Amino acid sequence: MTRETGKTILLTILVLLSVVLTWNIWFYQTEYKSSKSPSDSVKNVAIADSKSLKDVVKPDLAVYYHNNDMFGVTKSESVSKVYSLFRKATFTNVYPIYGQHSIPARGGNNGYEIVFPAPVTINTLQKLFNFDSEDLSVQNNLMIDRIEIFKSATNNNQVMALFKTEKDNAAFYAAVKGLNVNNLYTSFSNANLVPYYKQPLRVKTAYLPAVKTKVKSILSFYDTVSFTDFVPILFSDPDNAIYSKGSYSDGSHQLEKSGNVLQYVNPAIGDTSTDIEDPIIHSYDFVNGHKGWTDDYIYDGISQNPSSEHQEVNFRIMTGDYPIISTEVYPNQYLCLINLNWKDNELQKLNRTLLNLNPIDTREPQTLASGQEVLHLLKTKASIKPKDIEDLRIGYRLRTVSDSDSSINLVPEWFYKQKGKWYSVLDAAQPEKPLQGEASAS
Repeated sequence: MTRETGKTILLTILVLLSVVLTWNIWFYQTEYKSSKSPSDSVKNVAIADSKSLKDVVKPDLAVYYHNNDMFGVTKSESVSKVYSLFRKATFTNVYPIYGQHSIPARGGNNGYEIVFPAPVTINTLQKLFNFDSEDLSVQNNLMIDRIEIFKSATNNNQVMALFKTEKDNAAFYAAVKGLNVNNLYTSFSNANLVPYYKQPLRVKTAYLPAVKTKVKSILSFYDTVSFTDFVPILFSDPDNAIYSKGSYSDGSHQLEKSGNVLQYVNPAIGDTSTDIEDPIIHSYDFVNGHKGWTDDYIYDGISQNPSSEHQEVNFRIMTGDYPIISTEVYPNQYLCLINLNWKDNELQKLNRTLLNLNPIDTREPQTLASGQEVLHLLKTKASIKPKDIEDLRIGYRLRTVSDSDSSINLVPEWFYKQKGKWYSVLDAAQPEKPLQGEASAS
């Protein structure tokens, strides 16, 4: 081989190597996309779907006031239309209500209100609605679960918005721009309105139907999400998470599957001086980051303990127009929930369902009692009074599913809440069964 021939071969090899390296650079893709999550720096794995904040934190009831009468609608399509109109408005001149300050009076005959299933933080409120100022000059710890829009009695041309707590107490008000109340009236006119009334309970004023309610049962198929899919989400170093006896652990964090419930624990959280972030947004961002919405979830509750910097947030599965509720024993109360516990902004516990529901058919409607009838039933059959109850609502009951049957029959019932846990009114009213919940001793 001559020197010239050797040079030619070497040059050819170098050119081919350059082409291969260039090709790899152009078309290289990582297996996962790294991102900063609320708990650790984890690999972003898609479980199911992502959702916008407005589709997760949303009202489940729309209310129409006419003179002294009150009407409500729970049909999700109707509530969504009203919610959309509220979100298009701009709220200006926010004014807090304190002391003896007068509350704007509703002028004319009509008022329009949306009600969230659980109170939301001021920060979350500002992300959902349009305010003309970032500084609302209201207390940061305020929690709002209902917003009413109406024309002012003192100035009939001015549209006002009243932001209220779950006790139905006015917290602050604002002027409304960019909203034609006639559009709100049209939305309610086309809805199936039923009479409602306000019922004071232990921690909130609930809005209950004053008449019987017909709700269809739902037949749903389901499959399950593999809990191993959550390993790269919940462990900063997935390769260090060792599988043994049904659970993953890296020596401090632990992930296990209990039936169809995923349970994650991170006990190694020390005291830090990290500023506390908004727990609702924090939780939403975490689930949305790995597209963890396997069903139609709705924000359904918050619990905060400022002294321990501990925060708990729930997202609940909705089907049709109502939430799904499990009254089963631990840990099966999480069969219809994503339950997140934070400490110092770090995920301390996660309990979530692995079920992925697929409703396929509706059955004959069930006729459910009115709000007054339910309260009377609880009082006479179970000695449970309104002051003993934290919340009261209609929902679909989800029982522990069977591995031998991939279908679930979701039946509507009334449920009441005590000490953060939901119970069936039907079960409480059965004298031959042990009563659930805690009745008043008085």
